[in-house]
Amino acid sequence: MLAVEAWVAQESSFAADPSASGASGYAALHTLEAISMHKVGRKNFDAPYGINRLRKVQKRVGPDGAELSVKLPLKGLAASAGESVAPGALDFLDFVLAAAFGAGTNVTGIGAASVTSTLFTQQTGDTVNVDDALCIYESGQNSNRPQWRVIDTEGVAGQYTVRTLAGTFTTAAISFGYRHYTPAVVPAVANGNSLAMYLELAGGSQWTLLGGRPSSFKLSMDAGGEASLDVTLMFDRRVRGSKASIPAVTAFAPPSIVGELSSFLWGTTEYETEKIEVEWTLGTADRKATSGANGRGNILARSADMKVTVVPPFGTNWEDDFDATTARRLELVLGNNAFAASLVNSCFLYSPACNAAAIDYVDSNNEPRQAMQFESIDAGYNAIPALRPYWRLCRA
Repeated sequence: MLAVEAWVAQESSFAADPSASGASGYAALHTLEAISMHKVGRKNFDAPYGINRLRKVQKRVGPDGAELSVKLPLKGLAASAGESVAPGALDFLDFVLAAAFGAGTNVTGIGAASVTSTLFTQQTGDTVNVDDALCIYESGQNSNRPQWRVIDTEGVAGQYTVRTLAGTFTTAAISFGYRHYTPAVVPAVANGNSLAMYLELAGGSQWTLLGGRPSSFKLSMDAGGEASLDVTLMFDRRVRGSKASIPAVTAFAPPSIVGELSSFLWGTTEYETEKIEVEWTLGTADRKATSGANGRGNILARSADMKVTVVPPFGTNWEDDFDATTARRLELVLGNNAFAASLVNSCFLYSPACNAAAIDYVDSNNEPRQAMQFESIDAGYNAIPALRPYWRLCRA
């Protein structure tokens, strides 16, 4: 297997290297599997010059391009954002998420004036709204684990109604800050920064791939296994040569999220599941432009449709929901271990409305189960009124 190291950076303009030396902007890419070298996408043209001999002739260089697939860990923020603390600097995972779904939004940690089983009252101000998430925590409550909740309603400013919480809380409770990714109504007009990627092949060559954009994006988490993101990236061009000041690869924090103490909510009921799979249809394509060096003005993700597959215990309710094409809210808690070493290390995926779109019967070690597939749908407006998110992915 080839030994390849990789670094990634955000481009301020399409297919422009943010640092020729690698001294700024580049972050080492944490992967769960060894990276293969990129697939070359250069297209060369035949050049038949009108000669009358039945022989091949010299080809002419055409547009460049490349493609690379990686398996990344899903993880929370490198440092937890406590009361009045905003999430820290972007990391490699933020770079990739933003290139697919648009720039992330930071939500600062919130102190609590009071917390009941269904009401979180902010200590000062009114900084979140209906359909925003809260990551509620107090030491010793809920087995020392944070609880993700979506704000259902807001009465008096700063008072947020949520689904029932476990535990008894004091004014020491907080809602951790997080960074969320929420697709725009027209995703292509709000794509985040394109990506640059630097590859070093041990004993071989070095390449910088420029103008990158994810073309496929899939999240997988099996019970007891590491949560991962399978991502394929398209690039506009390749540049050969080393970067003298690329940062050293150091330990990655936090570790990957593990499929433990995680669940999903369908409607108002929580369920266990054998696994969770989330697949986004990005519709990534070139934005053709004769002014571009390779005939591209950009590479854009033009869709943000989402399908979620879970495998809960068998129940006729799943058959009923599928037959009726039922739509309900869907929440996925991804990683929810006890708060330790000052890290939440949890993610949360929320869709205000999903259709029960497909059902399949599966054998799970001689236990019958159903694989349910849900599709995110337009949920219209909430009571503010504000357009509800298509879906929202949070990292804390």
